[in-house]
Amino acid sequence: MIVVIGGRVLVALTTVWRDGTSHFFFEPIEFLEKLAAIVPRPAVHVLLYPGILALRARWRPQGVRYGRPAPDSARASSRPAPAPPHPARGPGLP
Repeated sequence: MIVVIGGRVLVALTTVWRDGTSHFFFEPIEFLEKLAAIVPRPAVHVLLYPGILALRARWRPQGVRYGRPAPDSARASSRPAPAPPHPARGPGLP
């Protein structure tokens, strides 16, 4: 994006379109309108799930589990114990 003389905004495309378009010229207000149209509203979920995964689906509790499953005794005994944190690094640091 470059602001050229006269206050117009020049936007260069990363790839040239089939019709040969490689740049767009916008007036400042027009550029802000285009930019505002593609920015999502705050506090609105951008990712929406259809069907049984939808937030208010009637059958969602049958298809989606919450929380962690209880560990099996066989799987729990085969896992090694986690190593204690390194004294020089402290807890939570790599």
